[in-house]
Amino acid sequence: MEFKRGDIFCTKNPSIWLGKPISIVQKLRTPTSTGDMTHAGLLIDPVTTFESLLRVKRQNFYDAYEGTHVLVGRFTSMTPEAFSKGWNIVKEYDGKIYPFTRLLMFMFLPISVKYMRISWWISLGLLSDVVCSELLGLFSKYAEVSMYKRMGKYINGFEQFRGLMPAHLASRIRNWDSIEVIWDGILTR
Repeated sequence: MEFKRGDIFCTKNPSIWLGKPISIVQKLRTPTSTGDMTHAGLLIDPVTTFESLLRVKRQNFYDAYEGTHVLVGRFTSMTPEAFSKGWNIVKEYDGKIYPFTRLLMFMFLPISVKYMRISWWISLGLLSDVVCSELLGLFSKYAEVSMYKRMGKYINGFEQFRGLMPAHLASRIRNWDSIEVIWDGILTR
């Protein structure tokens, strides 16, 4: 399978420190979620990811996730221009530290994650203000690639990206017409 720049993916978070808490929060906040998709990332070329782990960073997709169940989606309206619009926004997060305070907000004050950037203010900008799936939502919002029809007009499906969890993103990949499933299985080279 040839992946492309702008493809998005969900998988199980490879970190014990992040994966388990994310799974617990998702199960509490999204009861219909199986909790198996606890991480999300962006492909910036066919083999390089951009994702929020302990830091927002790039890594080789296959080295990181080969042998792991991965769900990859492709926006049907992705163009080089759309990718550039989204990328120009999210690349500013490169090197930022994972916002652990946001994970606590997801658990105890779920409405606050949609409106507050507390981790950014507390850390004076050193921590990211988005978790992995919100980073993908932010990319998608500015790339303007996910539209759906609501009440007779087309709406950007990621306009409200704060509060987006990996389980929500996996559901969108599988169910939205504007996203095509490219891969859903164990990743192999």
